[in-house]
Amino acid sequence: MFSADQLQMFLTAVEAGSFSAAGRRMGKAQSAISTGIASLEVDMGLILFDRSSRMPVLTEDGRRVLEHARSVLLQMNELEAAATAVRRGEEALLRIAMDDALFLPGFGSACARFAQRFPKTELELKVMPCVDVEAAVLAGDADLGLSFSTLEMDFRLAVCFIGDLPFVSVAAAGHPLAALEVVRDTDIRAARQLLLRGASQRMPEHFPQFSADALWCGSFTALREMALAGLGWTYLPVHMTEDLIADGRLAQLNVAFDHKPWSAPAELSLPKNAAIGPALCWLHEELKAIL
Repeated sequence: MFSADQLQMFLTAVEAGSFSAAGRRMGKAQSAISTGIASLEVDMGLILFDRSSRMPVLTEDGRRVLEHARSVLLQMNELEAAATAVRRGEEALLRIAMDDALFLPGFGSACARFAQRFPKTELELKVMPCVDVEAAVLAGDADLGLSFSTLEMDFRLAVCFIGDLPFVSVAAAGHPLAALEVVRDTDIRAARQLLLRGASQRMPEHFPQFSADALWCGSFTALREMALAGLGWTYLPVHMTEDLIADGRLAQLNVAFDHKPWSAPAELSLPKNAAIGPALCWLHEELKAIL
């Protein structure tokens, strides 16, 4: 039966154009390449190269099996990578429960580095309101939580504060509040407010209800779309509004009681006493820096 090394010799000889060039690329003597390819031909029962000229030329049989050889070698390399991951104790799957407001550039970069570092560990993102994240981690539906901090700490979780995310109050550019030089509390209370609420019907402590008239959404992305449609005013993360404000589609409200943009604390959460594998440990450390 042919080996991965023989297939690699065959493919390298095709790419390099000669057995001697293939030997230089692979750090082997030309005689070792010639012997390996000859053994491969015996195992396959085919003549892969025409050696009648100075430089070996692929035969018709060689051309027919070339792509199959590439495919088999790729699968063999994938199998070896998977076996290596298992030997190292790397997890097969990691699940992150997170609020969509924390889809920051730093998060995407961390996931890209994770994919390179742990190619055999699948990553599943469970997007949900921040008030539902800790419950998902505690229930075992997620291995790691990324959300806004709650005022009441659950001691069943290992929580790590990672920074603050700035928020601004906004409405559609054509909304009546956008025309006001200063938006006072009486103006706010009279206008519909767009608010976040989770499946548990809880709302985040950091985003209180000011208006009697409310429209509830399950994500900050939905809040933004409702604001763009002119359905009310809301608080949104700065990074979700900057381009829309610059384009004149959203207006930042000059709310009298918000002297400066305020920030919501963000955190990572893990179940205490849970087994933490190398992939989860690495990702936990990387996500500390997304803010």
